[in-house]
Amino acid sequence: MKTLIYLCVMGLALPVISCSEGNESTASDPAASLEPFSKVSIDGNVRVEFYSLADSPQQGHTVTIVGTPEQRSLITLTSTSGVLQINAPDLAPGNSAAVRIYSGDLQEIALQQGRVAQLQGIEDDALNVVAKSGSSLEMLQSRVDGLTADIEPGANFLIATAKETSSETQTIPEAQGTLLTNLMLLVNSNELVVGDNITLSDGNWIVHGATISRFYIMDDMNISTEGSVTIDAGNAPVKNLSINFGNQSEASVWAFDRIMGTATGNAQLHYRWMPALDLDGLNLQGTAQATPIP
Repeated sequence: MKTLIYLCVMGLALPVISCSEGNESTASDPAASLEPFSKVSIDGNVRVEFYSLADSPQQGHTVTIVGTPEQRSLITLTSTSGVLQINAPDLAPGNSAAVRIYSGDLQEIALQQGRVAQLQGIEDDALNVVAKSGSSLEMLQSRVDGLTADIEPGANFLIATAKETSSETQTIPEAQGTLLTNLMLLVNSNELVVGDNITLSDGNWIVHGATISRFYIMDDMNISTEGSVTIDAGNAPVKNLSINFGNQSEASVWAFDRIMGTATGNAQLHYRWMPALDLDGLNLQGTAQATPIP
C-alpha cells in the first residue's frame, strides 16, 4: 500500500490549504506531493529535524521547510526512486533554516561531499548514515538502536544521544536504576543518567550535580572509514562498538560492553573507561593507540 507524503513548503508559490502565524503554508495539490521514500540525501548546508508520524501536521509522512523567505527559496525537495533529495547548494553554513521530516523508519541518510548538516531527533531501530568526502555531519538527540556509519576521507562525524540536561537534583526509584560508578546510573537498561554524585536514600537514587545529563544507550554502532577522519561519539553511549579506521584519524567513543575493530597507521582512539569494558577484539596496528578517558 502506498503512503502519501505531503510536501509542506513555507512561503513558496504552491496551493495553500492553511497558514500558521503567517509563516507556514501546507500544500496538498498532487503536483506538490512526494513519492514515498526510505532514504534521505542532503546536498546543502542545512539542519534536518525528525519527528514522529503522530506529530505530523498532515495524515501520513510530511516534509516542511522552515526559515526566512530567502532561505526557503534556496531549498528544494524532490523524491525519486525512494530517495528524498534535499538540495540547498547556495545556503551558507551556520544558517538558521531547517527541513522538518515527519516519517516512520528510514534506512539511510547521506550527506554529500563538502556539505555541513545537523540531524536532530532521529528515532529508529536501524539506520545507515553516510558522510561523503570533506563533509561534516552531526547527529544530536538521536535514539537509534543499531547504527552503521560510513565516513569518507576528510569527513567529520559527531553523534550525541543526550535527551536532556538539568541543573536540578533528580530522584529515581531504586528498582529502576543500577549504579555503575558514583557518577553514572543505568536506568531501565537503556538510559544513562550522569551527574557529579549519586547516592541512595530511602529507596531512591539521588543524582546531584550542577549539570545532570540523561543519555539514550544504543545497542550497536558500526563505524567504517576511509582515509583520515574525525569521529566524536564520546557522548553517544553504546553497548557494542565496532570501528575500523586508520591514517591520521582520531575518534572519541563511549562503549559499555565491547569495542571491536582495527586501528591502523597513526590512528588515535580515545574511549571512556567503563568497569566491564572488553577490548580483546580491538586490533591496534602500526603506531595506532587506544587511550582511556578518565
